[in-house]
Amino acid sequence: FARRLDDSVDERQSVSEARQRLAAWREELERCYSGTPADPMMQELAATIRQFSIPREPFEELIRGCEMDLEQNRYETFDELRRYCFRVASAVGLLCLPIFGCRSEQAEPYAIHLGLALQLTNILRDVSTDAGRGRIYLPQEDLRRFGYTSEMLMKKTYNEAFRQLMRFEADRAADFYHQAQRLLPEQDRRRLVAARIMGRIYRGLLDEIVRQEFRVFDTKIALSKPHRLRLALWTCLGFGEECPGADG
Repeated sequence: FARRLDDSVDERQSVSEARQRLAAWREELERCYSGTPADPMMQELAATIRQFSIPREPFEELIRGCEMDLEQNRYETFDELRRYCFRVASAVGLLCLPIFGCRSEQAEPYAIHLGLALQLTNILRDVSTDAGRGRIYLPQEDLRRFGYTSEMLMKKTYNEAFRQLMRFEADRAADFYHQAQRLLPEQDRRRLVAARIMGRIYRGLLDEIVRQEFRVFDTKIALSKPHRLRLALWTCLGFGEECPGADG
């Protein structure tokens, strides 16, 4: 469902077409809770919703997040960006909690903070790709703080101001990883293994972005498959889940 929402925005021919697609998915979501969806995938989703008693609001937030990509391509403040990150990432985590069988009250704030960390990491990795689409997710207030302009970013200008800006954002993402780790409910630790693995891998990605001095204009920075598998194994075994600073 989340992938199809993304595709409705990213593969659109026009904004009006994307709005129509999202409206159609919202109608199908309504049928998941009050009838029978027409789309086969949504019929399976409806069965999953009933089986795990998944609340509707995070689905609605996810749709609102996709609508934000149609309505704005700049974010003035981090509060604005945080709302977007919550909708497109934290909401997915909240949807997963009933499926994981989490029971702790701390599971929700854990999912929210981890989602923010993951999405901020995505934003740092995809600065160049997003600029090519005319989108700048880095808050405008932060660009001004470090003397870096939107025009520089659109031209993919790599300089000291850019590195300082990215370091600031990386430290912010690292703090959300740290907060998520602090909020990890011990009683749901095993149930949250999938989320913990994703957090560990994306935290490793953030460290790699820092290690490469934020050279995101040159290439799309990624971790190798063996590296990801190693981090996943270490997480399953409970090794080294403490969150260090952004420089590792």
